[in-house]
Amino acid sequence: MKVKDGGTEHRNRLLREVAGGDKAAFEELYRLASHNVFRHLASSIADREAARDLTHDTFLEVWRKAATFKGECTALTWILTIATNKLRDHLRRNDGRLIFTDDEERLDSVSEPESQLESLSRSELQRLVQKVLPRLSAVHRQVIDLTSYHNLTVAEIARIMDCPENTVKTRMFFARRRLKALLAEEGVSQDTI
Repeated sequence: MKVKDGGTEHRNRLLREVAGGDKAAFEELYRLASHNVFRHLASSIADREAARDLTHDTFLEVWRKAATFKGECTALTWILTIATNKLRDHLRRNDGRLIFTDDEERLDSVSEPESQLESLSRSELQRLVQKVLPRLSAVHRQVIDLTSYHNLTVAEIARIMDCPENTVKTRMFFARRRLKALLAEEGVSQDTI
């Protein structure tokens, strides 16, 4: 069975090769996963340079600790866990400040809520979600990002966020509820969200 380039098994294999010191495997893993890491980090901090720096720090840690990967989760989940820990350290050093701007480049795309308005175009809904997303708490932005963009399971998100699965479910419930309320403030009818 052929493994799709960049698929879970491919990334897992690359990470095992990185553990053996394979620089080419590391470069390919970086190429395949760095966008995911950057996007995850950029969903929590507005400073694109800091998100880039944290992405690089994450992959330095991946290089150093690849041998500790036991395969109990996917390589991407393991890498995003490292990124989340780097983010927590960064926030502690900066007094936990999460300041957002209207930088539309901050995220390449944002997945829209589960129910879309037929009357709104996809790009308009994405623009509205982009506008209100920074008004969510950091943990709510993270859970929406990990669910909507990375399509991770509740178990994988719990591992990354270092919390119980029920906490992830609760955070997702409240994040979606808050997102709907914020969209309603922007004129999106609650009946259609």
